[in-house]
Amino acid sequence: MTRGILLYTGCYRTHNVRITGAVRSPPDWHKVIPEMDRLIQEIAQHDRSVIEMTAYLHHRFVLIHPFTDGNGRVARLLGNLYLIRNGFPPIVLPHKERQHYYQALREADNGDLSAFVLFIAHATNEALSHYLSVLGDRETLISLGELAVTSPYSQEYLSLAARRGLLDATKIDDVWFSTRYALEEYCRQHGRKLQGNFSHSHPPVDR
Repeated sequence: MTRGILLYTGCYRTHNVRITGAVRSPPDWHKVIPEMDRLIQEIAQHDRSVIEMTAYLHHRFVLIHPFTDGNGRVARLLGNLYLIRNGFPPIVLPHKERQHYYQALREADNGDLSAFVLFIAHATNEALSHYLSVLGDRETLISLGELAVTSPYSQEYLSLAARRGLLDATKIDDVWFSTRYALEEYCRQHGRKLQGNFSHSHPPVDR
């Protein structure tokens, strides 16, 4: 992955390192090989759900820090490969979520993996919503963010309609979901009326 980019590409580190901001230091360099062997054995056991194992694999790899550089990139790649191998789409960790990502990793350093599992679960949910919005039919439940991509309205405008009961939608884990069919019905029944009522207190409809 890092061939031509890093100096010691593809080689386990041969010195000790510290991770800025991490609660725990990586193991001594001579423990890297046995720690990696143990991680591979744990992953092969499949004794956790796919989402939990993805989070564990990601965090444990970063904690071992087997390479001099590029460990975060490889950890994110490994997590996606594990998801794909188990029938899930790859996830994207947006730059805007970087602080949440690091905070969840720090909590995992302290022995509590739950926040990072939830972080991975939300990212997986977003990935599934994206794929469903592309491949699904008119009655497939997708997030308003994905629905807004092919809509004349912004996500904020659709959320307002959902909260007011004008758009048939449901809220799951603080995220609004609806269907293409519901959006078509909303545009047919309420579109012009909603735009007229809120045009003075909210931004105009995105085009």
